[in-house]
Amino acid sequence: MALVQEIPGTSTAGKIDITQIKSPAEVSDDVALKLVTRDAQYTRSWIESRYFNIRWIEIDLLYQSPPTLRVWEGTSMPKANIAKFTVATHVNAINSKLVGGLFYETPSFDLSPKSSISSDTARSIEEIQAFQLDEMGFQQEVKYGFFSCLLNGTGIWKWGWKDRYVDEWDFTPKEEPMKVSDPDNPGQMIEVPTPESDLFTMVKKEVLKSHPYLENCDIRQVLVDPGCRVPDITKAKFVIHEFPVTYRDLICMKDEVYYNEKNEPIYRYNLPSEEEIKSWFETPVAADAGGMAGGHNYTSGQNNSQFVQHAAPLFTKTTEDPLDEPLVLQERWDNNKVLTVLAGKRIIRNEPNVFGCIPFYSVNWWQIQDCFWGLGLGTILGGEQRLQQGFINAVADIGSLAANQPIVRSRGANINTQQVRARLGGFIDVDGPADKALHPLDIPKIQGELFQVVAASESRTEASSGASEMLTMGASKPSGRGSSMGRTATGAGNLMTAAMDRIGGLVEDFVRQVFQPWLWKMYDLNRMFLPPSVYREILNESLEKDRQASFQDFMKAKKGIKTFNVLAGSHLAARQQMAQSMPLIMQYFTNPALAGQIADINQEYISYSELLHMLTDVSGWGSSAYYSIFKKLTPEMIQQRQQQSPGAQKMAAQAANNDQKFKQKAQLQSQAWTERAAGDVIRHSLEQAGINEAVGGSPGGPGLGGSELAG
Repeated sequence: MALVQEIPGTSTAGKIDITQIKSPAEVSDDVALKLVTRDAQYTRSWIESRYFNIRWIEIDLLYQSPPTLRVWEGTSMPKANIAKFTVATHVNAINSKLVGGLFYETPSFDLSPKSSISSDTARSIEEIQAFQLDEMGFQQEVKYGFFSCLLNGTGIWKWGWKDRYVDEWDFTPKEEPMKVSDPDNPGQMIEVPTPESDLFTMVKKEVLKSHPYLENCDIRQVLVDPGCRVPDITKAKFVIHEFPVTYRDLICMKDEVYYNEKNEPIYRYNLPSEEEIKSWFETPVAADAGGMAGGHNYTSGQNNSQFVQHAAPLFTKTTEDPLDEPLVLQERWDNNKVLTVLAGKRIIRNEPNVFGCIPFYSVNWWQIQDCFWGLGLGTILGGEQRLQQGFINAVADIGSLAANQPIVRSRGANINTQQVRARLGGFIDVDGPADKALHPLDIPKIQGELFQVVAASESRTEASSGASEMLTMGASKPSGRGSSMGRTATGAGNLMTAAMDRIGGLVEDFVRQVFQPWLWKMYDLNRMFLPPSVYREILNESLEKDRQASFQDFMKAKKGIKTFNVLAGSHLAARQQMAQSMPLIMQYFTNPALAGQIADINQEYISYSELLHMLTDVSGWGSSAYYSIFKKLTPEMIQQRQQQSPGAQKMAAQAANNDQKFKQKAQLQSQAWTERAAGDVIRHSLEQAGINEAVGGSPGGPGLGGSELAG
């Protein structure tokens, strides 16, 4: 194991000096080290003293139902060993129904805005958080948590924020395609690929991944304040999360940084240089020293049966690579501060809690009075599984005896050597006449009541869990098994309602304690840490430009959010009612008379684009369907529509009429000018013909209609 060096001046021994506690959010490193290690040790001892860890091991055995070696006494012939997976069947059936119902809609939530924010802002918040839920694998993490809740009684999730740079590869062509004239469209250019333009080069770039996360936690790694008396982990005084880290994890943690309100970088973990961290892994020490934190050996308490399947113990080295050796990290959270201890020796984080609350959520299947931990199906159905498995194997053993009946022999007919016990093909010595010296042993008959006992047990398990065959497979039991309520429509409806009430209770608890608080917390985390560049990048992938809200509107929208609605269980009724009323709404708002009244009275107009968006959202198609159906008009389409509009046609007719009038007027004007010119010519000719030669100095003209030959 790695040898981690302690920080001088700190120790797990000694009393806590109250003078070193300046405030609930500020303590010395020595006090922080003592708080983490001692609280962890006390909490784990409390869990073990209440046998929670033993119960979890027992539940694990019931879930996997491993085979055991049972043989007939005195022989090597095995007895019946039929496994019964009652607990596993109910857990997985309910889990699949829960996850399928909770995430039936895409996205699985919506936002109810107030009038103070625009629809574009509300839609942008929905798109951002829906994208982030997919990015963090929210549905799968919820499924893991539900599994723990159903099996062990309690599911726990941890949340926070991650900032990291990842390497991504882009492919760019070596050359651009050649541009040539289009022979079909003169004056336009087209691109023609060339051998060089078809060759690409790989370009590596660093991309910032900044997003919230929510992940399921193994309940055996989460130490909750023993004084917590309600099944809500946020009400605990403290929570300690224990998990393994390697050299590579420590190097990444060393560079983890956040910025305060003055935009000053603050390193989250107080870790030494890479050389010193590497030196911890160069010096091997005893496993008991390096594999323990707070006095607890993490390899103990594991069920090492070869029939129970598990990965290697959590803090066990599984590779020869010394840099992949796991170290124990203990992270203690309360409402005021966060403290982190490495290998139970070194305090590497001691700072105020920037979130102001414990970053964990939890939900229980069945609540225990005055206790945080809950009861799961492993405990509730464990006894019924043992009863069913015992009866089934007993019936199988009777059938085995019937097929291989023991032989009874008279004690006087044979030399008695020793008593032979009942077994397959065995002999039993008895006193009796010689004619009855040998005969088969009478085998008890398999009574029908045995099967009724098993059927009654299965009915009790369904009543306890709610996972009836009607719910999980859509079919009721055959006659003779369980209740006869399922034979009628009313009875079947009552059975389904009762089952959904039991399962729906967990959905309601999850929505109230986990899902809705997490949606609110996601928005707060985005306001605190989300870079504007990441915000715009997400929206560019999901929304058109005209539907995106600015980053400033996103940051200021909290007071305009009424609530986040989870579209699961009873919460789905609102959307169903909306879908049923959509035809009436569309008919009402598409009435031209109504549009005119709204414009005249309220000076407002109806956005048909928003109506169509509402229709696609309620139908479940989403924005992708809207944008695949409705496209922007091209300039040619706009021009054509303008030409075909009634106003344009009226203007064209008026223009044609005006043109016709202009042509007629021009023709009349031209005719008038021609007649006027002819009159002027005739008048001039008459005037010339009437002038005397003595007056004009030249002979007169031939006159109107005259000729020089006429004289």
